[in-house]
Amino acid sequence: MRAALTLLSVLLALAIVGVLVKRQWGAIGHPPVPTLPASATGDAGAAPSAPAAVRTPGQQVQHIQQTVEGVMQQPRALPDDAQ
Repeated sequence: MRAALTLLSVLLALAIVGVLVKRQWGAIGHPPVPTLPASATGDAGAAPSAPAAVRTPGQQVQHIQQTVEGVMQQPRALPDDAQ
């Protein structure tokens, strides 16, 4: 009897955790995929050109690396020795 009650308690706990996990996964959702605008010329066969703001991951890494290097080159502000 005691083993059956323990097994039932474990199954109930797993069911509760399963419901909570399912709710969390549903709440996270997925961000919408941005779409590129249609070609300005109206050419259906031509591939639309990507705007300047859209970068490949490699370009994003280079941009971040350049930004970090630029910040690292700036001189540090030294505290005043007013003692």
